[in-house]
Parts: sequence; structure tokens; C-alpha cells
Amino acid sequence: MLLLSTVWQRLAYSPYPWLLPLYPLGWLFRIITTYRRRLYRSGRLNQIRFSCPVIVVGNITIGGTGKTPTVMWLAEFLSHHGYRPGVVSKGYKGAIEGPHLVEASDKPEAVGDEPLLMAQQLKCPVVVSKKRAKGIQFLRNELNVDIVLMDDGMQHYAVARDYEIAVLDGQRGLGNYQCLPAGPLREPASRLETVDWLISQGQSQKAKINFSLQPSGCIQIGNPLNTKPLGAFNGTVHAVAGIGNPQRFFDTLTAAGITIIQHAFADHHKFTADDFENIASECIIMTDKDAVKCAGFGLANAWRLSVVPHGLDTLGFELLNQLKG
Repeated sequence: MLLLSTVWQRLAYSPYPWLLPLYPLGWLFRIITTYRRRLYRSGRLNQIRFSCPVIVVGNITIGGTGKTPTVMWLAEFLSHHGYRPGVVSKGYKGAIEGPHLVEASDKPEAVGDEPLLMAQQLKCPVVVSKKRAKGIQFLRNELNVDIVLMDDGMQHYAVARDYEIAVLDGQRGLGNYQCLPAGPLREPASRLETVDWLISQGQSQKAKINFSLQPSGCIQIGNPLNTKPLGAFNGTVHAVAGIGNPQRFFDTLTAAGITIIQHAFADHHKFTADDFENIASECIIMTDKDAVKCAGFGLANAWRLSVVPHGLDTLGFELLNQLKG
């Protein structure tokens, strides 16, 4: 499964038409998604609108672009400026229907890895709900939030939004510009012209704002008081990543001068102790998102890389001006 996904992504993000036989299906997907959005915009399909601002953070490509760190940064920024934000997420691959207020002690298989990560690191409420409108109602009625961040909700048109922030991967861009399954796009590239802010992790001429995820050091899994800068790792390290673009994570470690052995897994991989059977006693570094799924495995020398967005201040203050206007 991982091999098939890896091969497909390499072809989809290539500028060459390797997936040409799938183009007709991609064109059909584009027609369907465009028509569906038009039905919501014209009022022929109902949108639920809320009395508080709803900010969608999403993308039009599959795979990781930096949405979750962006949501977390915005939540902290808005809290610092007097708002009471709450985050709503579908809880991808989580079993709970919701709405459910995510607790730091929840299991990732119940609520999803990204909502659990946010609940563990943010001071604002994080709610998972398969029906995101119900999640927003829960945040408003039960938790008294006054602004909602909807994680990965650009294509969820049943909920009206006040602002849209699209996050682009500056490294991979839009690939071959084809819609699924012929390419990586969930919607046609022209959709980016309709968002309020187009931001890019990494340099992109298309984006209004470019930002980066800077490593702030490593935290030992199972012992969060023990921290270590990246430069303190000597010898060979096992780099574990089950994210949309694991190569970006591997490149970050290599750029810090660390010699790594790569262990790439599918995005949202459900880790088990067996995945670490041969390396459990060796030094391991993994992403924040993967670490929440591996905390109970008793890994003796495992660390999670903490990253901080840099370059989003312009986005934050422009958003504040819009909210106050």
C-alpha cells in the first residue's frame, strides 16, 4: 500500500503526463466538484451559517502542506489578541462520531492523530465531529467560543465560512495540475483564486505569504521534561514519519547535520509496537503527529521533533484587521 501510494504521488507531482490514462477520470472529478460548489454558492444546497466568524484552513491538494501547524499558530495568535477560539476537526480515521471535546488523554484511534496533537498542545478547546456543523454548535453553545477554526474544511461546503486560508506546499506545488485520481488536486487550481489568503510552506510565487516550519528542538517521548536540540544528536538516528510528505521531515533532519535511516509510512499510519521491533532500543526521531500514536510503546530513546511556524505574522494581523472591520 505504501509503495503504491509513494509511486502514485511521485507521478502525480511530476510535471510530466505519466498519469495520462487517468486524465478523463480527473476531468470528471473536476466537473463534479465544481458543480457541487456552485450548488452551494447559488443556494440550491443549504449552507449552515453561524453567528461567530468561521475561518477555514485547508488546501486543494492531498498530502501534508502544514495545515495543522497553521491552525495551531492561529489559535494561539487569536487567544493572545483577546479572542476565545475553538478548533473543529472531522477527526480523520478517528472512530468517534462526535461532537466530542478532545482530551489530552484520549486515544488517537478514537479522535484522530491531528486533533489529539492540537488538544495536547493548545489551551483552547478542540472538538471532533463527523458533522462539522454540530461540532461548531457544540463549541458555541457549550464552550462559549467566539471564533472557530475549521481544520481541513475547504471542501466542506455545508458549513458557510467567513474566511478561507489555503495552505500550499511550496516544495511540491500543484504537481501536474490534474484532479484526482489523475493528479493531486481535490479541486481545480482556479479555486485558489477565490480564497482570502493563499499561504505557502516554502517559497512559492503563487502565494501571498510564504512561511516555514522551523525546528525548535526535540522532546523525549514519555518524558516531556527532557528536551534536546537537534545539534546534540550524534551517530545514526532512525527517522520515522507517517505523514503526507515524509521527505520534508527527513530533509529537515539531514539539514541539521544528522545522519538518518529513513522509515517512511503512509499518511495517518496506525502505528503498532511491531513497527519498532528492530529499532526499539535505538535512537528514534519522529514527527509530533506520529508521536501521539507511539507514546505507549515503551521506546527507550525516542524523540519528537517540535516545529514552530515562522513568517505568519502578516497573516495574523491582516486577519485581525478583517475581523475588526
